[in-house]
Amino acid sequence: MGRKCSVCAHPDIQDINKHLIYGTTTYADIGRMYGLSTFALKRHKENHLSPIIDEAAEETRLQAKNDTIATLDAVDRVIREKFDVVLESSNPSYGQLLDYLKFRSGMLGETTGPTQVHVEWGPTIQEDGSIIKEPPGLTDNEVEEIERYARKH
Repeated sequence: MGRKCSVCAHPDIQDINKHLIYGTTTYADIGRMYGLSTFALKRHKENHLSPIIDEAAEETRLQAKNDTIATLDAVDRVIREKFDVVLESSNPSYGQLLDYLKFRSGMLGETTGPTQVHVEWGPTIQEDGSIIKEPPGLTDNEVEEIERYARKH
């Protein structure tokens, strides 16, 4: 059976662990402060603190991941509530889409780089059965709004 860890048996174990975890004090200084060898401190950190630190780090990563997912879900709900009509519409206006994209970008903190939007039109069947193959024209206001937005970003 091996020897008991001299650091674990020390009455100031909590303070020693803080020094070892935060890493702001050298092993030699900790050893002098508490009458322990640097080898005992290194062994203690490796064998007793590292597993705890690794486990805590993994829990922190998982919590951060869950928090991020929850935040994105909340942002998605807010966006969908605000723009439900636009998102459900089969023929939203350019202005509605632009408002949606601006709001979504702001909610997600997308501040770097220009937003790129690729729009494709497929054939549209009119009420009378005729097919429009060309995209509908933009109003002058919509063109100006898109150009202003593009210049800003």
